Amino acid sequence: MGFRLRDVETDDLEVVHAADARYREHLRRFDTESNGTLWKYFYWDFFHDGWLTRFSVGDDLRTVELSIVCPNIERFDDTGAYECVDAAFDVELRHVVELAMSVDPPGAVDEELCCATLLYTEINTSPLAASLSAADPDGVQWCSLMIEFDLGGPTLWLEAVFRDVSVVPQEPVAFSAMEADPRFKIGTYPRP
Repeated sequence: MGFRLRDVETDDLEVVHAADARYREHLRRFDTESNGTLWKYFYWDFFHDGWLTRFSVGDDLRTVELSIVCPNIERFDDTGAYECVDAAFDVELRHVVELAMSVDPPGAVDEELCCATLLYTEINTSPLAASLSAADPDGVQWCSLMIEFDLGGPTLWLEAVFRDVSVVPQEPVAFSAMEADPRFKIGTYPRP
C-alpha cells in the first residue's frame, strides 16, 4: 500500500513538489464544503508528527476511532519567537464501507499501535470512494483517507472509505481559544 498521488518517500524535492502539485490539483475537483472537517484537518497534514494514542473499530464495523496528539500548534511571544504546543483530538470516521491496513515490511508489528507517529495523509484518492459517489442516487460524496504511520522502523498504512468524519479537540474550550487568539498559528485548512 502507498499513496496514489503524493510522493514523500524520495529525497528529490523536485519530485516531491511535482507530486504534491498533482495531488493539490486533484483536490481542487472536490467540494470542500460537503465535508469541511476532512479538509480542515487533513488537507495540510495538520497531524504531521502527531502520535496515535488510541485506535479502535466500532462493534458495528462501520466506525473507526483514532485519538491523535497534534504537536504542530505554534504559540508566538511578543518578540516573534514561538514554541510548539500539543493538542489532543478524537477522530471518528463514520459509515465506513472499507478499511484496509498494511504494514511494511509485512509482519513487523505487534498488536500495539499506540506508539505510531502520523507522517502524511492523502484524501479522496480511493477508486472505491469515487465509484460510490458517482453511483449514489442521493448525491452523497463518499470520502477516503489514507494515512502513513511510522512505527519506529516499519510503516503502517491505513485507508478508509467513509461518508462522514468528525474531529473533536479533547479540550474544546482551550482549542477554540487558540483558534481565536492571534498569538497562535494553527495549520488547518481554512474553510471557504
